[in-house]
Amino acid sequence: TWSQQNFGGWSTANVVGYGGLGVYQNYVFASDTTVAGDPAGASNGVVRFNFTNGTATRFDSGSDVTDVNVGFDGRVYALSGPMVCVFDPSSLALLRTVSLLSFTDYLGVAANAAGELFTVNWNNTVSQQLSLLSRGGSKVVPGNLLTLPVANGLIYVQPYYVQSTGSQG
Repeated sequence: TWSQQNFGGWSTANVVGYGGLGVYQNYVFASDTTVAGDPAGASNGVVRFNFTNGTATRFDSGSDVTDVNVGFDGRVYALSGPMVCVFDPSSLALLRTVSLLSFTDYLGVAANAAGELFTVNWNNTVSQQLSLLSRGGSKVVPGNLLTLPVANGLIYVQPYYVQSTGSQG
């Protein structure tokens, strides 16, 4: 049986590789991007379709989400540029954000049962992200890309800093 559900203003950019779907119980999550003629910030984010009662809810408004996925840990992962927002699929509460390397053009995101992130970029490279460092009230902040002379060549190094986002107590 095929069924269809509409939601006013929901759209995705006509770009190969944009648009994602994730399924959790009776919900389907779809990426939502601003397209020509849409008011900025009012028509983008993620749309959750509830196939039990036929409703739809937009959340994470203001973000042009290019991919959305439900990880093996049961959380919703929304990719928007070099940022991944992680949401509870039932309450839609933002649980955490992960900043990715800003010089990579990301295409998709996935998460394993432990919540570790994997991304794919336009160069068909799959990477495991530094999500373990981003847990428990901390944030991974990439430093400046450094070029260092070594022997007769150069080496490129990028430091990462772990910054507290909460207080101990």
